[in-house]
Amino acid sequence: MTMQIRMMNKNGIVTTKIARELMTISEGGRIDTVSGYAKRFDTARGTVQEVIKLLEKEECVKFLKRGHLGTFITFADYEKLWQFTNWGVLTGASPLPYTKKHEGIATAIYHQMQQRHIPFSFAYMQGAANRVRGLLDHRYDFAILNKRSAIEFISNHKELEIIIEFKPQSYLSGYAILFSKADNNEISNGMKVGLDNNSPDHVVLTEKICLGKNVEYVNISYSQMIPSLLKGDIDAAVYNEDVITKPELEGVISYKSINLKDHVDNEQTKAVILINNEAFGVENLLKQIINIEDVDKIQREVISGNIIPTY
Repeated sequence: MTMQIRMMNKNGIVTTKIARELMTISEGGRIDTVSGYAKRFDTARGTVQEVIKLLEKEECVKFLKRGHLGTFITFADYEKLWQFTNWGVLTGASPLPYTKKHEGIATAIYHQMQQRHIPFSFAYMQGAANRVRGLLDHRYDFAILNKRSAIEFISNHKELEIIIEFKPQSYLSGYAILFSKADNNEISNGMKVGLDNNSPDHVVLTEKICLGKNVEYVNISYSQMIPSLLKGDIDAAVYNEDVITKPELEGVISYKSINLKDHVDNEQTKAVILINNEAFGVENLLKQIINIEDVDKIQREVISGNIIPTY
């Protein structure tokens, strides 16, 4: 009997759930009791016992019973076990890797997935709203956003949840105001200002910067801000400072750094991982795999040029 057929029978859902949980437990770790699984997954003890025997027979895992201490994993072939999780390829939604910080965090997550032999890919897209839409539609297993944006989306969608929060300035270093003319250094009345309505943090910060000024907001995709400035379609835009300090843009774009203390808190500079909590097992899996300190270390190595980014 093929695995696909087995996964479609009456024990399939329980098999998937137990396999997903075992993926989050390292060798030497203790598993739940048969009664515990039966209660949590609303099934019979016999069904749980059949699933555990199946995973042992397929040589995915080996267990050791230690009396009242419980049952422990002594061996796990996570590649074989993954086939029973019904996850296929785990997919994350990430910002376009146009800064070293974004390249670094993507590289770190890829590295950690490879260590556990998990099939994984990133879907890269600009606009936090686009990434969240895919998460709500179950097209992606998780999304990377800055914390301030994530909190905004959670306020409107209770099924969303932040499960991992990285360090301050893991998402970006700061912001600057870009100008189409070199002699401008302030936003003034009558200017056309770029605004990306798919990025809540960009909208909030831009409106805060322009408070009290009579400006015209022009809805433009974040990735098109610089081309629009160069063409003169807009006069100014708030932008990620990590991008505009790139050597290839030196002397091309006029900009003024924004004082973070006045306009941005640390929440806006932090990268977070957002999930749809209706997807069983994703939270436990990611928390087991993704180590915050390792991500920070790899990200810094990519930024310094000591590691070539892979994403």
